[in-house]
Amino acid sequence: MSLLSVRQARIHAVNNQAIVDHLVGGSSVVINSLFYDGMFGCTQDVTTYDYNVEKAKKLLADAGYPDGFELDLWANRDKPVTEAVAADLSKVGIKSNINYVKLSAFSKARAAEEAPSMHGTWGYYATPAVGATTHHLAAGPNLNLNRDPQLEALLDAALPTIDDEERADLYAQALKLSADMAYHVPIYRFSENYVAGKDVAFTPPSDGLVRLNEITWK
Repeated sequence: MSLLSVRQARIHAVNNQAIVDHLVGGSSVVINSLFYDGMFGCTQDVTTYDYNVEKAKKLLADAGYPDGFELDLWANRDKPVTEAVAADLSKVGIKSNINYVKLSAFSKARAAEEAPSMHGTWGYYATPAVGATTHHLAAGPNLNLNRDPQLEALLDAALPTIDDEERADLYAQALKLSADMAYHVPIYRFSENYVAGKDVAFTPPSDGLVRLNEITWK
């Protein structure tokens, strides 16, 4: 029995592109890494898993789950996406019992370690580096469901490092390890939408933070 095979099957089962095309739209794109690709240290050069239902079924069978299994899936926002993920998982035999709750209940269940799997979303918010959002991987926070000592050690080494090249390399190692171990199912980057008058000179910012002092009249 291989838990890695189960985690890999879970990723192969989710049709990321269909979710982007039919539910998110706009400028949204499929991502391979856990964080926003504009952040310092966030590499997208990681192991990728194509949408492949048959491969997912084989991985589950090889892991000892030829008929699938049931999974409690907790979520507190973007309900249509949660339901789409659950529907995709059901095609390979993974039945998701969705617990869609308010943030307070979501956080409480997570802190009590009662949420074995979660659908979470967050934005870039002009966060300057991967280090500001590594609570899904680092030691300590209850958002970290995997608690991989090797992964935690990489982040423990990266966070206090002031050498940019060394820090970026450690972040890249951490994200690549996370992808190799299939700890998460990265799906998409949110769409960013702006409305501007035809007489306004405005370039959409890559980090999602609008700088009013850079907007001018044509």
